[in-house]
Amino acid sequence: MTDTTDTTETDGTAEPPPPEPDFTPADIARLAARAGLPVDASRLPVIAATVNHLHGLVAALNDIPFGETAPAFVFDARRDDAS
Repeated sequence: MTDTTDTTETDGTAEPPPPEPDFTPADIARLAARAGLPVDASRLPVIAATVNHLHGLVAALNDIPFGETAPAFVFDARRDDAS
C-alpha cells in the first residue's frame, strides 16, 4: 500500500498519485491475521472484492470538490429560510 497524500507535478500542475493496487485475498489474510481476526479461507476472495469496492467508493468521494462547503455542524434543521 502506498501513501496517497503525495502529489507529483508535471508542467506546473499537481496530479494525484496513481491509485493503490487492489487488495488480493492474500493481502486480506495477512491483514486479518495481523488484527487477530479468524477468517475462513473460502471467504477471502469475497472480502477482498468488498474491500476493493469500498476503497473505490471512498476514492470517488475524495475526488468531490467541496470548496467552500460549510461543515455539517453548521446546518440547523430548525432554521426556516422560507420567510
